[in-house]
Amino acid sequence: MHSRRAKVAAARKRYEALKAAAAEVPGYEILADPVKQITVERLQSGLGAEELLVLVLPHEDPDAEAAEKVTTSHLWVLGKTGAPRLVHAPTPSEDVPGVADLAALFRRAGASLSVARGGVRKSPDRPGADKPEPLPEAMLGTAWSEIERGMRQLIWTPLEASGALEGVSQVTVCTMGAFHNLPVASGAPEGLTVRSAGALPIFALSRGLYAGPGNEASDEASAPTRPAAAVEAPVALLYDDDVKASSDIPQTGVEIAASQWLWERARDGAVIRASGVPFAEAEGPVVRLAHAACHGTVDGSVTPPLPILKLGSGVTERDLVRRPVVEGWMFMACVVGQNFDDLIEGTPVGLVNGALRNGAQTVVAFLSPVPDTIGLLTGLTITAQVSHRGIPLGAAADHARRVLDPTHPEDDPELMRLVAEALAAHRAEDFARELAAGGTPAGLEKDVPPVLRIWTDFIGLAETLAGAESPPSAAELAPILARHIHPRIPAETPEDRLRLGVLQHALVVFEGYPQG
Repeated sequence: MHSRRAKVAAARKRYEALKAAAAEVPGYEILADPVKQITVERLQSGLGAEELLVLVLPHEDPDAEAAEKVTTSHLWVLGKTGAPRLVHAPTPSEDVPGVADLAALFRRAGASLSVARGGVRKSPDRPGADKPEPLPEAMLGTAWSEIERGMRQLIWTPLEASGALEGVSQVTVCTMGAFHNLPVASGAPEGLTVRSAGALPIFALSRGLYAGPGNEASDEASAPTRPAAAVEAPVALLYDDDVKASSDIPQTGVEIAASQWLWERARDGAVIRASGVPFAEAEGPVVRLAHAACHGTVDGSVTPPLPILKLGSGVTERDLVRRPVVEGWMFMACVVGQNFDDLIEGTPVGLVNGALRNGAQTVVAFLSPVPDTIGLLTGLTITAQVSHRGIPLGAAADHARRVLDPTHPEDDPELMRLVAEALAAHRAEDFARELAAGGTPAGLEKDVPPVLRIWTDFIGLAETLAGAESPPSAAELAPILARHIHPRIPAETPEDRLRLGVLQHALVVFEGYPQG
């Protein structure tokens, strides 16, 4: 008993210290009482003309007997004009899964990804907690389609049946409870843009919809003051340069090096800040894009659970506060897109919430463990669009999902050629050096990381180089090598489809400030 009291006292002391630190952050007084200062009128003032705000929430009847408790799902719906509506999802049954069932299936899919099926990153395990049971072999290829069907039944079919989607081009979804970490965009009607916004208080804060301290502000919504981005605002490329981390997931080194080549080519040699352990040390008040490629985890030993970006000793939500404003975040890491409700304060917790609170316009992140090759290709395909085409981060993520999905291919050969050139630039200098030292074209495959070997036609490359009078330079070799690199995500086996589902469903676009 004495030991337990000591633990409780220590936890209370730590909680008070964290609360005191949080109170120094601008906006804390709003989040400490998130409901008092927000009105329907203010919410509507922050919506676009064809935008629909949907709050999805689970509900349990507090008066029901424990054995009879059923978690139902409800949709609070608000358009630019008109009164809010409450749309009810079907009651869970044999044909309709409940949100708890879908959350359990989602966790089991993540546990299956974590058993190293072909170089996938490890899923976090909560110390002392029961681990989710991996899916049986027969469910590997169908788990994501079951989750998509459930999201359609709980969210999209009720919205369509109620007429709420008429005249709507974008749905912004706020979540509560178990819905926080489910792919709510899955099953949405074709052609509809879906954006997540985290919890409702974060949505309201990021769009400037709260009154000022003391609640004396007028009903006119105004976005918080934020510094304007310079034309050449820096881009931060973040990865863990620790030797163990580099050898554990070498794909992140390839992703960062190829991304740097894309940015430098697009910006005519501009210096791009690539950092390892130092976190986002930017020159100036605004970072246009922060691209993190590393391990991610969720510390479940604390309450609420804490998503951590594994850069150096770890980056959490608190580390994003008071940093330079980052307009766009790419979290190419496992599970760091997850958010959790703080049951004491009611304040949502997570890296995504931290980024949005600090002024980010868009955050792209994964809810589940990420297969290494999918993380690499997704990061490069998004980067190629943002750097060379000027496409907004969220739209670039949407297009990457379509282009990389072999089951619903959208042809964009120019984009994929650019990705191949970036991958080729990463190896061209090494290959040219090896050939100049007397190596043979057929021997180039020997020391290539598996992630590049599976996409490179070394037989064709050797045939092309065989007739050369002298070994090519790195500059000469790069375009030749690029023509023999064909990046793709397979979808032939059930294991392939389980991995592919991460890209289709667990890659989430969060938006804060309205896009221009």
